[in-house]
Amino acid sequence: MRVPWGVHVNPTGQVLICGWESDTILQVGNERRTKLATLATGERDGIINPASVVFNITTSSIIVGQDGNNNIVVLRVKS
Repeated sequence: MRVPWGVHVNPTGQVLICGWESDTILQVGNERRTKLATLATGERDGIINPASVVFNITTSSIIVGQDGNNNIVVLRVKS
């Protein structure tokens, strides 16, 4: 991850972090030391300079705000 930016802690304590320069969204374990998954990438999901991230429990989706292009990306989470 390069240039960590927006951070969201979900109800179970896992952390979602935007990698602004690396164009990624990572999920980190609740102890904040273990990377659990790369949830989104620029190449695969069209994420460019992510600046904010939130998990919506009602819709089971990750919502990503991007810097510089006024786009919001909504990613559905598989259960």
